[in-house]
Amino acid sequence: MTVRRRMLRQRDRLTHEERMDLMQGERGAFASDAARREAWMRHRLLLLARVQTHARPAAFWDYEAPAELRTSALEAIAADCHPREETVATWGRARAVDIQARIELRDRRQAWLNRPLRGLP
Repeated sequence: MTVRRRMLRQRDRLTHEERMDLMQGERGAFASDAARREAWMRHRLLLLARVQTHARPAAFWDYEAPAELRTSALEAIAADCHPREETVATWGRARAVDIQARIELRDRRQAWLNRPLRGLP
């Protein structure tokens, strides 16, 4: 293998930090969101193969999921949240709304992943 080919192949690999960023959403491994999106598009099949059938990496929810299931949809979900009073008493109103919105988003994502696919037996 030539040196040039080896260098190109090494540059195309993800570091551990980049992989964790794409899989778990631990931001900071990429210089920009555009670089993160490009890395996701380049490595998406490999990363999707590493998760269970009814799960998706964090980058999937950021770039490919339907708009209402993306991480950016948390604000819209939070606007309609009505957290339980005991949660408000424990965490305060803002944190309780955030917790409730994240739970609602998680439930919506799970329902979307478990939906029946058309055309399959």
